[in-house]
Amino acid sequence: GSVAADLDNDSDLDLVVNRINAEALLYENTSDTNKFLSIVLDGAGLDGNRFAIGARVEVQSGGHSQTQEFFPSRGFCSSSSYKLNFGLPDKSYDQIKITWPDGGVTE
Repeated sequence: GSVAADLDNDSDLDLVVNRINAEALLYENTSDTNKFLSIVLDGAGLDGNRFAIGARVEVQSGGHSQTQEFFPSRGFCSSSSYKLNFGLPDKSYDQIKITWPDGGVTE
């Protein structure tokens, strides 16, 4: 199994790989690019779905669109980070649209 997460909070995703009968491997991303947007969802009003699992986030930036659906589960006993990371062509974005699991939309 593996997980990609910003383990050292330097804005890029690092990688942890689990190996059977061996030590896990940690790959640190040492790139110096800081063109990113991190989003942590708060599902406080979603009737027990406090992390907003199932939400869809769309980011428009520089004429490009990126979409992520928030499903952190990655198989048996595995999970990805609860932070959604978007790479940007520069340090700005044009629009963010969140479609919540209950069908509500925030722009």
